[in-house]
Amino acid sequence: MKCLVLGKNGQLGHELQFTRPANLTIAAYGSDELDIRDSDLLSTIVETEKPDVIINAAAYTDVDGAETATSLAFDINARGPLNVANAARGSCKVIHISTDYVFDGNSSTPYPPDAPVNPINIYGQSKAMGEQNLLRDPDLDIQIVRTSGVYSLHGRNFVKSILAKALIEDEIRVVDDQIFAPTWSRNLARAIWVLLESQISARIVHFTDSGRASWHEFACAIYAEARELGILNKHLTLVPISSDDYSGAARRPAFSVLDPTQTRKLLSNPGKSWRQGLRDMLIDYQTCS
Repeated sequence: MKCLVLGKNGQLGHELQFTRPANLTIAAYGSDELDIRDSDLLSTIVETEKPDVIINAAAYTDVDGAETATSLAFDINARGPLNVANAARGSCKVIHISTDYVFDGNSSTPYPPDAPVNPINIYGQSKAMGEQNLLRDPDLDIQIVRTSGVYSLHGRNFVKSILAKALIEDEIRVVDDQIFAPTWSRNLARAIWVLLESQISARIVHFTDSGRASWHEFACAIYAEARELGILNKHLTLVPISSDDYSGAARRPAFSVLDPTQTRKLLSNPGKSWRQGLRDMLIDYQTCS
């Protein structure tokens, strides 16, 4: 089987290549090689590579930046996935990566895959439109994988931001009233490969590491694990603040925990806890530093 990975330089793109099953061949492209807004180039590459499946991990992910770069966010996150699907039409399957931010956060229980979307920021709106562009065509062979709070050794993410700030600051203010499920991108990548091998037909699936946390709880765990592993050797104060005190341009959902129960049952995989995923990632971080 051959897989075309789009977004190879992103957090998930790196891990998809790292965790590739032995019986699978990968052709991977970054945005500098293949911009998913370019439908003609997409079609040419799909015709050349002849993949059995395309994993679209390419996205505009700057949540605050999307509030002003609205056209760019919609071009990449909404129109781009449809370009990918149209290039693949009739020849291969598309697995498209989406986000918990398609939900408004007004729920008090985890969102199942069939919950109605209602995004409250531009990033979420662009990702929701990307989903809708794919789902409205029953003839497309697509699967949408929603996830949450992704972090890794690569790219910009919350874990690396906390570690970097901890080296130069003694106090960090972190939001404590937004609840989500932190997810190590390596666990997500492995789940995607199992999904592919299992040939599960559901058009939308959810996968995250198990459990939930506020950003402040997540930051405290990062600090505690980093101290225990010897990555950080200084005192750091993590101050909980409300969303109203956070200076970001975009509103965030207060509760965006996804329900991956159905996916785990289908895969016979109970999933790792987010705390274990964090520790595993930090061990890798320590090794690579």
